[in-house]
Amino acid sequence: MRVLFIPDGSKGNPYQRELADALERQGIQVALSNGVGKFPILGAMRTYGKPDVLHLHWMHVFLLADTLPRTLLKGIRFMMEIAIIKARRIRIVWTVHNLLEHENRYPRIELFLRSLFARFFDALIVHCGASL
Repeated sequence: MRVLFIPDGSKGNPYQRELADALERQGIQVALSNGVGKFPILGAMRTYGKPDVLHLHWMHVFLLADTLPRTLLKGIRFMMEIAIIKARRIRIVWTVHNLLEHENRYPRIELFLRSLFARFFDALIVHCGASL
């Protein structure tokens, strides 16, 4: 089995690296990426190959920008990437690390997009009720 973790937050947070190491001890191949190109998730899949599972960690990286119009464009792009990933029969897991991004730029939009996209994911991992 092949799993792609995206984005790669392992340098600043040990959670991802420890999870990847534990999965690799079970014989699962894990790649970590921050994304590549204008369609970062699909670009990462071109670089690392088609995974069996796409494991999203911090979704705000792919959804939020410095302005509202750019945020809306990023949301549309993310929707297109998720639709293509689902069409390719790749399972999607999302670890919900935080309720909202720390900068709290567009909380209403972020909550709306998170709840919308969560419906398309195969599994959500939540470590505590505060993440919901």
